[in-house]
Amino acid sequence: KEETFFNKMDYNQGWFDSPLTELGLKQAEKTKEFIKDIHIDYCFSSPSERAVDTVEMMLDGRNIKIIRDKRLKEMNFGMFEGYPNSLFRAVNAGISEVMEETLEDFDGESKEQVINRELDCIRELEKNYPGQTILIGGHGVSLKELMLALTKDDIYQFIPDFKWMSNCDTVVIEGDQLNYHIVDYYRIK
Repeated sequence: KEETFFNKMDYNQGWFDSPLTELGLKQAEKTKEFIKDIHIDYCFSSPSERAVDTVEMMLDGRNIKIIRDKRLKEMNFGMFEGYPNSLFRAVNAGISEVMEETLEDFDGESKEQVINRELDCIRELEKNYPGQTILIGGHGVSLKELMLALTKDDIYQFIPDFKWMSNCDTVVIEGDQLNYHIVDYYRIK
Protein backbone atom coordinates (compact mmCIF):
# COMPACT_ATOMS: atom_id res chain seq x y z
CA LYS A 1 0.00 0.00 0.00
CA GLU A 2 1.39 3.41 -0.98
CA GLU A 3 0.19 6.99 -1.20
CA THR A 4 -1.98 7.66 -4.22
CA PHE A 5 -3.80 10.68 -5.55
CA PHE A 6 -7.00 9.44 -3.86
CA ASN A 7 -5.16 9.03 -0.53
CA LYS A 8 -3.93 12.60 -0.80
CA MET A 9 -7.46 13.86 -1.53
CA ASP A 10 -8.88 11.62 1.25
CA TYR A 11 -11.12 9.77 -1.21
CA ASN A 12 -12.18 6.16 -0.81
CA GLN A 13 -10.49 3.74 -3.16
CA GLY A 14 -10.91 0.03 -3.12
CA TRP A 15 -11.52 -1.29 -6.60
CA PHE A 16 -11.26 2.25 -7.98
CA ASP A 17 -7.70 3.14 -8.83
CA SER A 18 -5.57 6.26 -8.84
CA PRO A 19 -1.89 6.84 -9.63
CA LEU A 20 0.92 7.08 -7.11
CA THR A 21 1.89 10.54 -5.92
CA GLU A 22 5.49 11.72 -5.62
CA LEU A 23 5.33 10.68 -1.96
CA GLY A 24 4.00 7.26 -3.01
CA LEU A 25 6.95 6.82 -5.39
CA LYS A 26 9.37 7.74 -2.57
CA GLN A 27 7.63 5.29 -0.23
CA ALA A 28 8.07 2.49 -2.77
CA GLU A 29 11.77 3.37 -3.07
CA LYS A 30 12.20 3.19 0.72
CA THR A 31 10.46 -0.18 0.77
CA LYS A 32 12.75 -1.38 -2.02
CA GLU A 33 15.67 -0.64 0.28
CA PHE A 34 14.07 -2.64 3.10
CA ILE A 35 13.60 -5.78 0.95
CA LYS A 36 16.89 -5.54 -0.98
CA ASP A 37 18.51 -8.43 0.94
CA ILE A 38 15.42 -10.67 0.91
CA HIS A 39 15.55 -13.42 -1.70
CA ILE A 40 12.28 -13.42 -3.68
CA ASP A 41 11.33 -16.18 -6.09
CA TYR A 42 7.96 -14.89 -7.31
CA CYS A 43 5.75 -11.83 -7.07
CA PHE A 44 1.96 -11.89 -7.10
CA SER A 45 0.08 -8.62 -7.05
CA SER A 46 -3.33 -7.08 -7.11
CA PRO A 47 -4.00 -6.00 -10.70
CA SER A 48 -4.65 -2.43 -9.52
CA GLU A 49 -2.22 -0.03 -11.17
CA ARG A 50 -1.11 1.44 -7.84
CA ALA A 51 -0.13 -2.00 -6.48
CA VAL A 52 1.62 -3.11 -9.67
CA ASP A 53 3.54 0.19 -9.92
CA THR A 54 4.69 -0.23 -6.33
CA VAL A 55 5.98 -3.80 -6.71
CA GLU A 56 7.62 -2.88 -10.03
CA MET A 57 9.61 -0.21 -8.21
CA MET A 58 10.38 -2.54 -5.29
CA LEU A 59 11.69 -5.21 -7.67
CA ASP A 60 13.55 -2.89 -10.04
CA GLY A 61 16.81 -4.53 -11.07
CA ARG A 62 15.63 -8.05 -10.25
CA ASN A 63 14.51 -10.52 -12.87
CA ILE A 64 11.16 -11.35 -11.24
CA LYS A 65 7.94 -11.52 -13.22
CA ILE A 66 4.91 -9.88 -11.58
CA ILE A 67 1.84 -12.10 -11.78
CA ARG A 68 -1.46 -10.24 -11.39
CA ASP A 69 -4.21 -11.94 -9.42
CA LYS A 70 -7.67 -10.42 -8.95
CA ARG A 71 -8.09 -12.20 -5.62
CA LEU A 72 -5.50 -9.77 -4.18
CA LYS A 73 -7.54 -6.65 -4.97
CA GLU A 74 -8.52 -4.26 -2.22
CA MET A 75 -11.88 -4.59 -0.50
CA ASN A 76 -14.75 -3.40 -2.69
CA PHE A 77 -16.26 -0.40 -0.86
CA GLY A 78 -19.35 -0.40 -3.08
CA MET A 79 -21.19 2.93 -3.34
CA PHE A 80 -18.40 4.63 -1.35
CA GLU A 81 -15.81 4.04 -4.10
CA GLY A 82 -14.37 7.30 -5.42
CA TYR A 83 -16.17 9.47 -2.86
CA PRO A 84 -14.64 11.43 0.02
CA ASN A 85 -13.90 9.33 3.10
CA SER A 86 -15.92 11.86 5.08
CA LEU A 87 -19.08 10.38 3.51
CA PHE A 88 -18.05 6.89 4.59
CA ARG A 89 -17.24 8.10 8.11
CA ALA A 90 -20.55 9.98 8.40
CA VAL A 91 -22.62 6.95 7.38
CA ASN A 92 -20.41 4.63 9.43
CA ALA A 93 -20.91 6.73 12.59
CA GLY A 94 -24.46 5.49 12.92
CA ILE A 95 -23.81 1.82 12.25
CA SER A 96 -20.07 1.34 12.86
CA GLU A 97 -20.23 -2.24 14.11
CA VAL A 98 -22.03 -3.34 10.96
CA MET A 99 -19.83 -1.43 8.55
CA GLU A 100 -16.64 -2.71 10.13
CA GLU A 101 -17.66 -6.19 9.01
CA THR A 102 -19.57 -5.74 5.77
CA LEU A 103 -20.38 -3.32 3.00
CA GLU A 104 -22.73 -5.73 1.24
CA ASP A 105 -25.73 -3.48 1.91
CA PHE A 106 -23.86 -0.77 -0.01
CA ASP A 107 -23.01 -3.00 -3.02
CA GLY A 108 -19.56 -3.75 -1.60
CA GLU A 109 -17.88 -6.71 0.06
CA SER A 110 -17.75 -8.11 3.56
CA LYS A 111 -14.45 -8.68 5.33
CA GLU A 112 -15.24 -12.38 5.22
CA GLN A 113 -15.51 -12.28 1.41
CA VAL A 114 -12.17 -10.43 1.19
CA ILE A 115 -10.44 -12.90 3.52
CA ASN A 116 -11.88 -15.92 1.70
CA ARG A 117 -10.74 -14.79 -1.75
CA GLU A 118 -7.27 -13.92 -0.46
CA LEU A 119 -6.93 -17.18 1.48
CA ASP A 120 -7.97 -19.01 -1.70
CA CYS A 121 -5.04 -17.33 -3.45
CA ILE A 122 -2.63 -18.17 -0.62
CA ARG A 123 -3.69 -21.84 -0.56
CA GLU A 124 -3.09 -22.05 -4.31
CA LEU A 125 0.36 -20.47 -3.90
CA GLU A 126 1.20 -22.94 -1.11
CA LYS A 127 0.23 -25.83 -3.38
CA ASN A 128 1.98 -24.58 -6.54
CA TYR A 129 5.08 -22.90 -5.05
CA PRO A 130 6.11 -24.91 -1.97
CA GLY A 131 9.19 -23.60 -0.18
CA GLN A 132 9.35 -20.49 -2.37
CA THR A 133 9.62 -16.89 -1.19
CA ILE A 134 6.74 -14.87 -2.60
CA LEU A 135 6.24 -11.11 -2.55
CA ILE A 136 2.57 -10.13 -2.50
CA GLY A 137 1.58 -6.64 -3.61
CA GLY A 138 -1.74 -5.44 -2.35
CA HIS A 139 -3.68 -2.93 -0.31
CA GLY A 140 -4.22 -1.78 3.26
CA VAL A 141 -7.57 -3.23 4.27
CA SER A 142 -7.30 -6.50 2.36
CA LEU A 143 -3.69 -7.21 3.40
CA LYS A 144 -4.46 -6.33 7.02
CA GLU A 145 -7.30 -8.85 7.04
CA LEU A 146 -5.13 -11.50 5.34
CA MET A 147 -2.26 -10.91 7.77
CA LEU A 148 -4.58 -11.19 10.78
CA ALA A 149 -6.22 -14.34 9.35
CA LEU A 150 -2.84 -16.02 8.83
CA THR A 151 -0.93 -14.88 11.91
CA LYS A 152 -3.65 -14.06 14.45
CA ASP A 153 -2.20 -11.60 16.97
CA ASP A 154 1.49 -11.72 15.93
CA ILE A 155 1.32 -8.12 14.71
CA TYR A 156 0.86 -6.78 18.23
CA GLN A 157 4.38 -7.94 19.11
CA PHE A 158 5.72 -5.53 16.50
CA ILE A 159 3.21 -2.69 16.82
CA PRO A 160 1.30 -2.91 20.14
CA ASP A 161 -1.29 -0.31 19.11
CA PHE A 162 -1.76 -1.68 15.57
CA LYS A 163 -5.02 -0.62 13.89
CA TRP A 164 -4.31 -0.56 10.16
CA MET A 165 -1.55 -0.85 7.60
CA SER A 166 0.02 2.42 6.55
CA ASN A 167 1.27 3.30 3.08
CA CYS A 168 3.98 0.84 1.95
CA ASP A 169 3.98 -1.16 5.17
CA THR A 170 5.86 -4.40 4.54
CA VAL A 171 5.28 -7.60 6.50
CA VAL A 172 7.58 -10.62 6.29
CA ILE A 173 5.60 -13.76 7.09
CA GLU A 174 6.95 -17.30 7.23
CA GLY A 175 5.15 -20.58 7.59
CA ASP A 176 2.92 -23.10 5.94
CA GLN A 177 -0.75 -24.03 5.88
CA LEU A 178 -0.94 -24.66 9.61
CA ASN A 179 1.46 -22.19 11.17
CA TYR A 180 2.25 -18.68 9.97
CA HIS A 181 4.13 -16.06 11.95
CA ILE A 182 5.50 -12.58 11.36
CA VAL A 183 9.28 -12.36 11.34
CA ASP A 184 9.60 -8.67 10.48
CA TYR A 185 7.44 -5.60 9.97
CA TYR A 186 8.58 -2.44 8.24
CA ARG A 187 6.64 0.80 8.59
CA ILE A 188 7.93 3.87 6.78
CA LYS A 189 8.47 6.76 9.12
